[in-house]
Amino acid sequence: MGWRAAAGRAPLALLLAAVAAAAARAAAAPQDAEIREDVTNILTTLQRGSATGAKAGASAAAGVGERAVEVAGTAVIGGNREGADVGADAAGESDADAGSSEGTGAQNFGHISRQQGATLDAQDQGLENIFESASRDDYEGWLWDGPHQGFTQGRRGHGLILLQHVRKAGGTTLCSMLRQNMNATGADCMLNTRIVGITKFYRTLASFASPFKSLQDVREFMAQKRLEAASSEDGGVPAYAVPHDVSESDHQQWVFLTSMRDPIDRIVSAMRYEGYGYRRAVDRAKRNGINAPDLFQWVLDYGSYRPGHHAFGCHLDNYQTRVFARACGEERNMTQADFDKAAKAVKSYDICFVIEWLSEMAPLLKYLLGLEHLDASPRNVLAAGGPDWGHGRTDFVAELGRKRALERSSTTSHASKLLTKEQLARLREVHSWDVKLYRVCQRSAAALAKKHLFLPYVRHHL
Repeated sequence: MGWRAAAGRAPLALLLAAVAAAAARAAAAPQDAEIREDVTNILTTLQRGSATGAKAGASAAAGVGERAVEVAGTAVIGGNREGADVGADAAGESDADAGSSEGTGAQNFGHISRQQGATLDAQDQGLENIFESASRDDYEGWLWDGPHQGFTQGRRGHGLILLQHVRKAGGTTLCSMLRQNMNATGADCMLNTRIVGITKFYRTLASFASPFKSLQDVREFMAQKRLEAASSEDGGVPAYAVPHDVSESDHQQWVFLTSMRDPIDRIVSAMRYEGYGYRRAVDRAKRNGINAPDLFQWVLDYGSYRPGHHAFGCHLDNYQTRVFARACGEERNMTQADFDKAAKAVKSYDICFVIEWLSEMAPLLKYLLGLEHLDASPRNVLAAGGPDWGHGRTDFVAELGRKRALERSSTTSHASKLLTKEQLARLREVHSWDVKLYRVCQRSAAALAKKHLFLPYVRHHL
């Protein structure tokens, strides 16, 4: 296992051609202890996110070889945009000037670094490097010590997966990844049944009207349908499925997954998807040749608390906090107590996927649950000139083409590209609990990734 296996599924694979050529050149050149020491110093500077060090490190990529990839990976996983961005650009420019083909891979990697880091960079300037500082204390799931035993016994294993689907946070894509490997429904992994010839979908497993009152109920229903994964989407987390309250015997049979997304990107995406008034206003502006509606004001109104303002069973202010605090229906603003409850729940998930890191984290499904097929191309994405919402959401392999797969998400929902710094700051204030909770998921994800995907790097560098 280790870094090379993880890189095989991650965007870092774009650099492999460059690394191979660089390593060949390095092998032909004598390197003494003094040069190796200089390289180590460059890598140390790059690891800490210095833009100057990143540029120097990338320029010296021919002499660094595989270790340059390791350090770049740390920069991306840690949300450290500046080092990865400048370094990748420098490598692309220097290699392209030299007339080599390796520059393409480096430049593509720089593009992905910017895609992933744009919102995080605006939000996290001056804050700690998450990947470097994340530790065992940030993770309270059951996969710290290795593969889940329910997925290692027998030919297929007997383990089951329960996915808490956070709306507009990659749940459809994550469900598709599960469906590539195990039995689950094509309706975002939601359980369903036929009543008088009509299919009824259980969008939530938490409702009073739901027939599921325990994990045992869910397990028996899944056994009848021969399903191995299920999801709950509308409303909050089912009371019987909060991981830190689940019995040890249930933990031995179940794996609890969820995902989170940068809160401002998520609310922009949700408003465009669910805010039909906004979409009608956009269409009206196009037809009449008038100015487009004010996106910021629509997002602000859509995501602000007011009595009765909710969608799909949940109020929309600090939505992710409400889901995990099981406070979706509470007619009030969120409080510190709600955040503490939500944070405790998020830390206890076996994997909390940071959706911006999904391709990098996908190997965890392989090494901890034995899932082999890990296509993380986005589903249910709207883009100008592209497929409409829902297109390809049930496909095993998304029909998005290489460009869209590389981008991984709709750039039209990247808040940092659509709003001013002042507007972003205002939205972060409104959704401040979600911003903090997103950090909890990031740290949990980073701790688990360090534990299982980056062992050689951690031992030598952290």
